[in-house]
Amino acid sequence: MNRTIRGRVNDAAAKKYRCGDGLACACCSGATLVLQSLPRMAKNNRKASAPLTFDLPVSLIARIEACRRGHGFKTASEVVRLGIGTFDFEGCKPARDPHKQISVRVTAEQRAMLKRYSRVKDASVGELLRLALESLPLKPAKRKK
Repeated sequence: MNRTIRGRVNDAAAKKYRCGDGLACACCSGATLVLQSLPRMAKNNRKASAPLTFDLPVSLIARIEACRRGHGFKTASEVVRLGIGTFDFEGCKPARDPHKQISVRVTAEQRAMLKRYSRVKDASVGELLRLALESLPLKPAKRKK
């Protein structure tokens, strides 16, 4: 019972014709399966852009707006693309303070206070902790005798 089955499938559909899928494939039915690839769609020559979301300080957003007006661009995206295209990423050395995660114990009252101020000040608990720790003196104040 050798017969030839002709069909046109794309690459994704060709995976369905493997033996053991429970389909009437060429291996299971004793037939020879001849697959022809479908012609591919013409690619759009224009390169697609994708959205990129990131957090910036308000001062930098104001600078983007000033650059947009100064260069005569219509959108902030054009300013960002210009910045990315002209910046020397190979030679730059970003200044960053290394971070390390630590775990500490705080009282329930302190935790509640941090969460409350986090909401009121519209800041993360981590930001508030950094502010509190940076304000500490390195040595305790001398006690008067």
